[in-house]
Amino acid sequence: MFSTSAQSAKLGVRVLDANSGLPVPNASVCLGTASNPTLYGTGVTGFGGVALYDNVPDKSVLITVSKQNYRGIALQAPVSGSNVIRDIIVTEGLSSKKCRALKYVDLKQGITRGAQSVDWPLEITALSYFPSGDDGYSFLSYSHGKPTHYRVSTDPQFTNAEWKDYSDVLHYSRRERDKGQATLYFQLRKSVNVGGGQIEALSKVTSQLIVFSDS
Repeated sequence: MFSTSAQSAKLGVRVLDANSGLPVPNASVCLGTASNPTLYGTGVTGFGGVALYDNVPDKSVLITVSKQNYRGIALQAPVSGSNVIRDIIVTEGLSSKKCRALKYVDLKQGITRGAQSVDWPLEITALSYFPSGDDGYSFLSYSHGKPTHYRVSTDPQFTNAEWKDYSDVLHYSRRERDKGQATLYFQLRKSVNVGGGQIEALSKVTSQLIVFSDS
């Protein structure tokens, strides 16, 4: 979830191709109002089709997206209570709405305002497991999106499961009641520092069938 205050919030915009569903990199994204479409920031999407923004007013903003060979789009979107990433779907065609996503200088404050490009989506692409020395199990993880934390549980709701620092080897400590065959559920988290505040994203839940060895 985003960290928000009564005055400002964090916002992520992910641009997706309507036909393939794939992220659209190098798309121009502007945040603002109808009278000033770049008021709150401009940016260009990264490889994962995402741009992150800091210090966005905690209210409805105008999001304008454009890219060559795609139809431009402009829509009003609420910031308060929004998801970590707001998806914008674009279709091929001639662009009508334009966003000139170059970082610009706020002459009153003397600072450059814009967006960060971050590697998305966040996901586990493969898992392989092996017993570890403390009667637990280790999982060699292949992931995308540079996660910072993970959690694992036999409960798909992750009740009482703690977040742990991410590495390529994930660990599950076997409990006394873990016997026979079971499904383990994994989820990744990414925490990014944006303008002195934290913005977080969660991956989809990945499951792995495991057979516990006899004690």
